[in-house]
Amino acid sequence: MAEEKTVPEADVQDDKIGNYERIEVIAGGTSCNIWEVNDGNQIWAMKLMHDDKVVEVEERNSLKHEGKILQQLSHPAFVAYRDMEIGKKLSYLVMEYFRGPNLKSSLKINRHALHAQFERLLEQVCLGLGYMHEKGYVHRDVKPDNILFSKSGELKIIDFSLTTKFKTGIAATIAGKMKNIQGTRTYIAPETIQKKQPSPQTDMYSLGITLYEVLTGKTPFAGASPNDLLLKHLMDPPAPPSSHEKNITPELDQFILKLLAKKPSNRFDDMNQAYAEIRSSKLFKEDPESLSQRQQAEAKEAQNISYEEVLDSRKDAERTAAGIKLPPKPKKKPVPKLEPKQSPAQQPAAQQQPPQPQMSPQPQMPPGYQMPPPGYPQMPPPGMMPYPMPPGGQPQPQWGGQPQPPGQMPPMYPQQPHPGVPAGGQTTPTQQPNSPQTPAQQPAVQEPADEQGGGNLPNQQKPKVIQSAVIPGRAQEIGSHPSQRGKEDEDLPEMDELPDVI
Repeated sequence: MAEEKTVPEADVQDDKIGNYERIEVIAGGTSCNIWEVNDGNQIWAMKLMHDDKVVEVEERNSLKHEGKILQQLSHPAFVAYRDMEIGKKLSYLVMEYFRGPNLKSSLKINRHALHAQFERLLEQVCLGLGYMHEKGYVHRDVKPDNILFSKSGELKIIDFSLTTKFKTGIAATIAGKMKNIQGTRTYIAPETIQKKQPSPQTDMYSLGITLYEVLTGKTPFAGASPNDLLLKHLMDPPAPPSSHEKNITPELDQFILKLLAKKPSNRFDDMNQAYAEIRSSKLFKEDPESLSQRQQAEAKEAQNISYEEVLDSRKDAERTAAGIKLPPKPKKKPVPKLEPKQSPAQQPAAQQQPPQPQMSPQPQMPPGYQMPPPGYPQMPPPGMMPYPMPPGGQPQPQWGGQPQPPGQMPPMYPQQPHPGVPAGGQTTPTQQPNSPQTPAQQPAVQEPADEQGGGNLPNQQKPKVIQSAVIPGRAQEIGSHPSQRGKEDEDLPEMDELPDVI
């Protein structure tokens, strides 16, 4: 197992490490593992050095240095010191066992849950670092991995391997540059990259990037290479956190950006001042807890929908594997296409028919009236009255029992003999009332012929063509048939319909 490889063989016997009973590994690192141990009365956390690192003097000194720093920090934001042993065969540090995960792990699980307790987190980390600075120490490695935060809102700052005393006054002025650049590149301050002496503002910069990541889920700077990342810390201004998380207020934006100022002098004077400035400000536009619950409900609903789709697809696959055909889908009835109605002007000429009047019973003829012979042309010649005047000289007010509309031809009754023509006469068949008429052409009136059995009409009964007879009340002349036009009328357009006769 991995834990057996990292623990010296002499310390694994009988599950004992010194005076402590080993339970399980909590976390691992490059030089040490964190174990959960029991001293017989209480559970503790033990930082145990690997057997291949314990022989190195620098590693042993680093663990010893961390133990001494922890002994001097008595604050709720730091774990309590218990015991320490440093040797060439066995080196460990025993401290309070805190059961909360670090911020890095919490960010991967649910970042918005941290927003609901962000005020509590900010308060404790500011007070904890402020207490350390008052003791004269700078952490120098503030990052989400080194901050433990429980669900109940308790916070602990850990890992003091890089913690050092910072210089003030004349000592800071005459102090030279640092020999090495130490820290995590993602969270390192610009002055650390320049090998300047650390100060409380150095922890402020690292805290600013940590809070930026907690709020947005990402760090303000990312580079294609380690050197590129370091250059961005020195040169590039960070984007406001609200550009990634819309729920952040301008006050919180301003607070984070001030922590991330390139020059230490542009940051806060100390952590107490920083917390005093933000403690009375509104941090989020909407309550993070309500927002988190709403987002979780939406995610759960979306998951249920996708799960139902998966179940449906599984049922379909099972039916297919069992040879059961899926029920056919109901066919949609074809919807008949409704052609748009055409206006009489848009219909073809062959389909346009004049409105047919309703035929009424034949009116009773006046005394002495004789029926015209069969086949007599239905249309009276131009200039003649359409119907003989009854005795009394009064014109017939109705035609076929219906009032005659003004400006239209009266309906023609088929095969009615004309007065004075013997019955039984035949003429050439003319156009039927129901047959369509071509507007541009009018049927020519044919005279009855002897060979057709109609006999010759008397000369006095032959119609006369009137070229310019004007009907009272109309401005249109009768006799516009093409055969009756003169040369002066050849350029006139043909009529669209038969001339109206009253």
